[in-house]
Amino acid sequence: MHLKSNRDISKDKNVTRIIDILIEYPDLIIQVSRIFTDYNTNLPDIEEIKEYVNDLFSSPKVKTPTYINNKLIYKTIKLYMLSTESFSAAKGKVLENIVYVFGPFAKGLVRNQVFVEPTIKDKGYIVGESDAKCDFVFYEKK
Repeated sequence: MHLKSNRDISKDKNVTRIIDILIEYPDLIIQVSRIFTDYNTNLPDIEEIKEYVNDLFSSPKVKTPTYINNKLIYKTIKLYMLSTESFSAAKGKVLENIVYVFGPFAKGLVRNQVFVEPTIKDKGYIVGESDAKCDFVFYEKK
């Protein structure tokens, strides 16, 4: 995979360095997104965030080299040390760049199998029979 264009990619060095690591080691997106989910604002207690981030990257599930993890830990904690407004902007730029770099490169999804809508019955009576092909199925529980 390679980036064909860097249009709209942030020029912020904190952001670009994090994205560069994620491009090389895409499995780390899971850790970065988890950090941003669990700590969606920068807390006054930076030590709590440091401990959480270090523990997360110490997991046996993280298979990347230690020096890469340490770089990403440092860059991520650096974001949390920014002012609240700067942190929110930088975090948003990181997430936007993740989507921009790793997002879909085609206008539509390619499916090998197509879902065919089944016959719908209510108490044994057919209430809907379409045999229509559906690209996506949504279910809303009320």
